[in-house]
Amino acid sequence: MKAVRRNREQRHLADVRRHRGWSARLSAFFAGLNTTVGRISAMIALTATICSYLYLWFGNSRTAVDFADANGNVIKLYLTNKGPKLKPSYLRKVDLHFIGLPIEDVTLDPRSDADNATRVVVPSGSDGVVVPLTVNRLRAQCREPFIDGSPDRYTRKEIVGHIQDAQAILTVQVQESDDGDGSHHTLSPLRIPATAIKTFIEQNVPKDLPEKTSC
Repeated sequence: MKAVRRNREQRHLADVRRHRGWSARLSAFFAGLNTTVGRISAMIALTATICSYLYLWFGNSRTAVDFADANGNVIKLYLTNKGPKLKPSYLRKVDLHFIGLPIEDVTLDPRSDADNATRVVVPSGSDGVVVPLTVNRLRAQCREPFIDGSPDRYTRKEIVGHIQDAQAILTVQVQESDDGDGSHHTLSPLRIPATAIKTFIEQNVPKDLPEKTSC
C-alpha cells in the first residue's frame, strides 16, 4: 500500500511540474506578445508623427472656391484652403464672362478698402475667407450686325432685358504653394445664373451710350 501511495504522490508531483511548466511558458509568451504590441504601437505613433511633420512642411495648398453672394456693386466669393497650416494660397485673378448677355469679358478686382485688402491671402486650416470683388464698369459688346440708326454697341435696355435667361461664368486663378513664381492655377469655373448678380449688372452697365464708340 505504501508503494501505491508513493507512486500516486510521484505522479501528482509530475503533473504539478508539467502544469507549472506550461503556465510559465504561456506567461512568457503573453509577456513577449504584449512587448511586441507595445513596440508596434509606438512605431505607428512615431510614424504618424513623422508623417504629420512632413505634411506640415512639404504638403501643398489645395484651394476651392464657391459663389457666396452679390449685392450692389460687389460679387463675393468664398475660398477655402485644405492644405497644411503653413501653406497659404493666394487669389491672383478673377475673370467674368457672360453667356446670353452682350457684355465684354472683364477682370474683377478685390475691393480696395483696408479691411479687405489682405483677403487675397487664403490661409489653410481655417473656415475660409470671403473675398469681395468689384469692377469699374461693364462694357457692352459691339453690335453684330450693325443696325443703322442704333448705337454701335448694345444698349442697357437690350442687356437688362436678357438677364433672366443668361448665365455668368467666373474663372478664378490662384497661386498654390507648389506653383512656381508668377505661375497661376486655374480652378474649375463657377457657372451661376445671371439673376444672382442682377443688381451688379444693372449698376455697372452704363445708362447712356454715344451713338459711336470704339467699335
